[in-house]
Amino acid sequence: MMAETSIESQAWATRMTKHVMEMNKHLQSRLLDMMQCRLLQDPPDASSSAAIRKRKKTNFESLLLREEEQSQPESQGS
Repeated sequence: MMAETSIESQAWATRMTKHVMEMNKHLQSRLLDMMQCRLLQDPPDASSSAAIRKRKKTNFESLLLREEEQSQPESQGS
C-alpha cells in the first residue's frame, strides 16, 4: 500500500514538473515575442514625449519653490 502511494506521488510529481516546464517555455516564448515587438516598434514621438516629461518636471519644481516661498514668511514671522 505504501509503495503504491509513493509511486503514485512520484508519477504525479513528474507529470506536474513536465507541465510546469512546458508552461515556462511557453511563457518565455511569449515574453520574448512581446519584447521583440516593443523593440521593433517606433515610439509615437520620442521628442514630444521627452518634452512633456521635461515640462512636467519643470512644473513640479516650480510648485515646490512656490510652496517653500509661502512657508518661509510664516516661519520667519514667528
